[in-house]
Amino acid sequence: ASSGFRRHHRAFMSYIVGAARSAIAKGKPDGILSSTHHPVDLMAKVLEGLVTQAGVPKGAVDDVICGVVTPLGKQGANVGRLATLKAGFPAETPGVQLNRMCGSGQQAINFASAGVLAGDYEVAIGCGVEMMGTVQMGSDTDLFNKE
Repeated sequence: ASSGFRRHHRAFMSYIVGAARSAIAKGKPDGILSSTHHPVDLMAKVLEGLVTQAGVPKGAVDDVICGVVTPLGKQGANVGRLATLKAGFPAETPGVQLNRMCGSGQQAINFASAGVLAGDYEVAIGCGVEMMGTVQMGSDTDLFNKE
């Protein structure tokens, strides 16, 4: 998408121009967020708030990279892409989900920054979501079973 955010030269710096987060709640099956929110809904609200606060048009975002630990059930099926669509970004705006365990959100920010530095993106969002009350930590593996 063409916008005033586009430059005609390669970027040599990467800047964080906004930060947003959801409310903090205790991650348990009967916690306040467990029945009232889906991870996609939660991430969509954060994405909407972020672009509003930063003053960046949704159409100027080249990619949304979302870190998600335990990507199954409600946190599966590419939360990054689904939250981007739910937040009203253009259908052409891609979104991806990655899992780097406890560092997933940080890795998403690193990948977004690297894409800007490489000249692949001008505007990218690195983000993360995890709802431990909905998808329990470790439920995507049997590595810790002692059977």
